[in-house]
Amino acid sequence: MNHEEIVARLDKTRATYGPWKRENILLPHGVWTKDDSPKQPRLFIKRIIESISAVSKKPLSQCRILDLAPGEGASTVECALQGAQVTVVEAREENLERIQAVLDCYGVTDQVTLTIGDVRSISEDVQGRFDIVLCCGILYHLDAKGVHEVVNRSYKMADDLIFIDTHISLAPNAKVILDDDSYEGWYCREHVRGATKTAKEAAIYSSIDNETSFWFSRVSLINMLMRAGYQCVVEVLNTPMPRRPDRCSFVGVKSQAVSIKIAPEGYPTEFWDEGTLDYGRRNDTRIRSISLVGRVRRRLRKLIRS
Repeated sequence: MNHEEIVARLDKTRATYGPWKRENILLPHGVWTKDDSPKQPRLFIKRIIESISAVSKKPLSQCRILDLAPGEGASTVECALQGAQVTVVEAREENLERIQAVLDCYGVTDQVTLTIGDVRSISEDVQGRFDIVLCCGILYHLDAKGVHEVVNRSYKMADDLIFIDTHISLAPNAKVILDDDSYEGWYCREHVRGATKTAKEAAIYSSIDNETSFWFSRVSLINMLMRAGYQCVVEVLNTPMPRRPDRCSFVGVKSQAVSIKIAPEGYPTEFWDEGTLDYGRRNDTRIRSISLVGRVRRRLRKLIRS
């Protein structure tokens, strides 16, 4: 596409679904999806690509990637441009249309399969198997059972690894039991009580249906990945991001268990105790204050959007 064709393609999508709301994606010929935002790429995408490229058993150009709830799809487009075959599961039609428009502009439509659906219902029978599963910016919009479903279903569908980027609870104040295992975190409101289905669908920065979500602590999320079967769980710290203590990235790697030669029977499977992976004291009053202020701010934003 030339410059005029790209502008026309974006305008066609905007006419039906409105402007791009979050992702300002650079397109060929210097066109951006948003004209009213700083013209700069998101560091977040660099972190995803560098991480999965470094850990994956295959070059990205040989990988099949499942991208769960990518929103307006910067991660989807970048993976396609890296040569991967990508399948998207996204609950909102307007996001799929925006992704399609960008794919058209780059000419990589044939590398991406766009499907509308609920990430909590993914399965090998429907979507198939993948080398890599991307789960970025969605877990903290799900309730505890939904997070558990996505983590365990993804494990069954991934041959290599899962990349997760999510908010975590810094000072967990609630417990949930899933498959007889205890996890800690806190509840976060997604929608006002009694919100209609239409209102929930329109709130694109919130869940598709559940009124509250559950943010797991760092330890609980890592333990969940280990219980799902990932042999190695790594917290990703490459590509320094603006400081947000409650936003973390993890890679869960599937591999064959290794038998330890020294005392092979002396290494039982164990899991982390709550609080042992905190980056500071759990009872730090500053952390509690940040957590409370953050929750109040998120609550106000959701009320305004609703």
